Amino acid sequence: MEHINKIELKGTIGNIRVSEVGESLVSNFSLVTNIMLPSKNTQVETTWHNIVAWGGSIPAETITKLAKGQTAFVSGRIRSRAYTTSSGEERTIYEVLARSIEILPDQS
Repeated sequence: MEHINKIELKGTIGNIRVSEVGESLVSNFSLVTNIMLPSKNTQVETTWHNIVAWGGSIPAETITKLAKGQTAFVSGRIRSRAYTTSSGEERTIYEVLARSIEILPDQS
């Protein structure tokens, strides 16, 4: 049986960090999504996602064009990663490993 691990997000780019790992670029950035919840007082649910984009699967020119405030469509897969804090506490984070990123035109 084949398993499926796929996510698609459309949101606004937050903080970005681009670094070199060997001869590849890797970008770690946040993407915020807002969902309107049905209620009497229109409520918005805001979620921040951690995105990791490797230069091997994402073109380097796309990684270098990412900018805070842009709208982007990201598809990829979710992974969890465990680490230990400096105080010895075990933590787990969830991040999206991007398979493709499309920078969308400004809709203002």
